[in-house]
Amino acid sequence: MFPYSPRRGTEAHQSKDDVPGNIKKQRSQILTQLIVQKSLKIRESFLGKQETVLLENQRDSKSGWLKGHTGNYIPVILEGADSLKNSLVPVTLQRVSDKQVIGCAQ
Repeated sequence: MFPYSPRRGTEAHQSKDDVPGNIKKQRSQILTQLIVQKSLKIRESFLGKQETVLLENQRDSKSGWLKGHTGNYIPVILEGADSLKNSLVPVTLQRVSDKQVIGCAQ
Protein backbone atom coordinates (compact mmCIF):
# COMPACT_ATOMS: atom_id res chain seq x y z
CA MET A 1 0.00 0.00 0.00
CA PHE A 2 1.28 3.45 -0.80
CA PRO A 3 -0.10 6.99 -0.82
CA TYR A 4 -1.15 8.57 -4.07
CA SER A 5 1.49 10.63 -5.83
CA PRO A 6 0.37 12.95 -8.62
CA ARG A 7 1.82 12.36 -12.09
CA ARG A 8 2.58 15.23 -14.41
CA GLY A 9 0.20 15.56 -17.29
CA THR A 10 -2.76 13.92 -15.53
CA GLU A 11 -5.96 15.62 -14.41
CA ALA A 12 -5.27 14.71 -10.79
CA HIS A 13 -1.91 16.51 -10.93
CA GLN A 14 -3.78 19.79 -11.29
CA SER A 15 -6.20 19.07 -8.44
CA LYS A 16 -6.03 21.55 -5.57
CA ASP A 17 -7.63 19.56 -2.72
CA ASP A 18 -4.74 17.22 -1.88
CA VAL A 19 -4.83 15.29 1.40
CA PRO A 20 -2.08 16.39 3.82
CA GLY A 21 0.83 13.95 4.30
CA ASN A 22 0.11 13.29 7.99
CA ILE A 23 -3.48 12.29 7.14
CA LYS A 24 -2.24 9.99 4.35
CA LYS A 25 0.17 8.35 6.80
CA GLN A 26 -2.55 7.92 9.44
CA ARG A 27 -4.97 6.38 6.91
CA SER A 28 -2.25 4.05 5.65
CA GLN A 29 -1.54 2.86 9.20
CA ILE A 30 -5.24 2.24 9.84
CA LEU A 31 -5.59 0.26 6.61
CA THR A 32 -2.43 -1.75 7.34
CA GLN A 33 -3.79 -2.72 10.78
CA LEU A 34 -7.10 -3.71 9.21
CA ILE A 35 -5.33 -5.87 6.62
CA VAL A 36 -3.34 -7.65 9.35
CA GLN A 37 -6.51 -8.33 11.38
CA LYS A 38 -8.55 -9.55 8.39
CA SER A 39 -5.68 -11.70 7.14
CA LEU A 40 -5.37 -13.37 10.54
CA LYS A 41 -9.12 -14.08 10.66
CA ILE A 42 -9.04 -15.60 7.18
CA ARG A 43 -6.10 -17.86 8.08
CA GLU A 44 -7.83 -18.89 11.33
CA SER A 45 -11.00 -19.83 9.42
CA PHE A 46 -9.05 -22.55 7.61
CA LEU A 47 -7.62 -24.23 10.71
CA GLY A 48 -8.39 -27.95 10.89
CA LYS A 49 -9.10 -28.12 7.15
CA GLN A 50 -7.15 -30.01 4.55
CA GLU A 51 -5.89 -27.90 1.65
CA THR A 52 -3.69 -28.69 -1.31
CA VAL A 53 -0.42 -26.78 -1.00
CA LEU A 54 2.03 -26.12 -3.82
CA LEU A 55 5.39 -26.44 -2.11
CA GLU A 56 8.22 -24.25 -3.34
CA ASN A 57 11.77 -25.24 -4.18
CA GLN A 58 13.26 -23.13 -1.37
CA ARG A 59 12.70 -23.74 2.32
CA ASP A 60 11.53 -21.06 4.75
CA SER A 61 14.59 -19.03 5.76
CA LYS A 62 13.58 -18.70 9.44
CA SER A 63 12.37 -22.20 10.28
CA GLY A 64 14.06 -24.30 7.61
CA TRP A 65 10.70 -25.95 6.94
CA LEU A 66 9.09 -26.45 3.56
CA LYS A 67 6.99 -23.51 2.42
CA GLY A 68 4.24 -23.01 -0.09
CA HIS A 69 0.74 -21.65 -0.70
CA THR A 70 -2.76 -23.05 -0.83
CA GLY A 71 -4.92 -22.53 -3.90
CA ASN A 72 -6.28 -19.36 -2.32
CA TYR A 73 -2.80 -18.00 -1.50
CA ILE A 74 -2.60 -18.80 2.20
CA PRO A 75 1.12 -19.13 3.03
CA VAL A 76 1.92 -22.43 4.71
CA ILE A 77 5.05 -23.93 6.30
CA LEU A 78 5.49 -27.55 7.32
CA GLU A 79 8.13 -30.10 8.19
CA GLY A 80 8.95 -32.53 5.45
CA ALA A 81 11.49 -34.11 3.16
CA ASP A 82 13.09 -32.36 0.19
CA SER A 83 11.31 -34.89 -2.05
CA LEU A 84 8.09 -32.91 -1.45
CA LYS A 85 9.52 -29.73 -3.00
CA ASN A 86 7.85 -28.49 -6.20
CA SER A 87 4.79 -30.67 -5.70
CA LEU A 88 1.14 -30.41 -4.73
CA VAL A 89 0.67 -31.89 -1.27
CA PRO A 90 -2.46 -32.37 0.85
CA VAL A 91 -1.85 -30.53 4.11
CA THR A 92 -3.95 -30.16 7.26
CA LEU A 93 -3.75 -26.58 8.49
CA GLN A 94 -3.09 -26.74 12.21
CA ARG A 95 -1.86 -23.47 13.70
CA VAL A 96 -1.62 -19.81 12.78
CA SER A 97 1.70 -18.03 13.16
CA ASP A 98 2.65 -14.41 12.33
CA LYS A 99 2.03 -14.35 8.60
CA GLN A 100 1.42 -17.96 7.73
CA VAL A 101 -0.20 -21.21 8.78
CA ILE A 102 1.68 -24.20 10.11
CA GLY A 103 0.51 -27.42 8.57
CA CYS A 104 1.10 -31.16 8.52
CA ALA A 105 1.44 -33.16 5.29
CA GLN A 106 -0.95 -36.10 4.93
